[in-house]
Amino acid sequence: MQLETFRDRNIVNFKQFEQVPEPVARYFKKILRDGQPLIRGAHLTQSGEFRTSATGKWKNFHATENFSIEKPAFNWKACIRMSPLLALNVEDTYRDGNAAIQAKAWGIRILHAHNDTQLATAALQRYLAEAPWFPTALLPGPNIRWSEVDRNHALASLRDSGIEVSMYFEFNDSGEIIGAFTPGRYQLVKGQYRLEPWGGYFRNYDNRSGIRIPTEAEVEWLSPEKNFSYYKGKIVEIEYDF
Repeated sequence: MQLETFRDRNIVNFKQFEQVPEPVARYFKKILRDGQPLIRGAHLTQSGEFRTSATGKWKNFHATENFSIEKPAFNWKACIRMSPLLALNVEDTYRDGNAAIQAKAWGIRILHAHNDTQLATAALQRYLAEAPWFPTALLPGPNIRWSEVDRNHALASLRDSGIEVSMYFEFNDSGEIIGAFTPGRYQLVKGQYRLEPWGGYFRNYDNRSGIRIPTEAEVEWLSPEKNFSYYKGKIVEIEYDF
């Protein structure tokens, strides 16, 4: 029986975990239920703090994010309160190998990037890193595979629309994913893309709709010259389509 049966049968099958790396099998058995349906979509709201530079002040934000799983896609809309009179509205999207990001202040667009291969690659990496919020998307299948690194680390690779990305995941001893990392994610700096180390951390797992997910996350750029955390968020609500 091939790993594709995870998706062909549209349910979680614990017997198939014998064919995945040990830390990954430990993770799935920890956070999923045998026989449960696969997630088709996820809809969540977030709140937290965001900043745009290593020296910038943390600003409160509220966001909604929608994910499609069978065909990877996401749409993130955030309102960042820069000051009592200024709100920065940001939208970040990925679908069918295309990505776009734009930011508006007082209704005026101050950032718009789209239709770049580098941006789409970075967006698909983000999708993969955020998958612990909708974990059946990480089940092995035609477009995702796992490679074991050691007892507490594994490499996940995801392919979509001609783009392939990878992400290292870290697991604690109980099986939860506690971090995701890549040595190279494209960052837009002064109108130019450059590869920078990037990663995030997951905390405070809780059961939502029978699935154990992290409810808090922190994300940071890890390059020596600008190593800084820029996102600290928590899941306020999450709903799934099965």
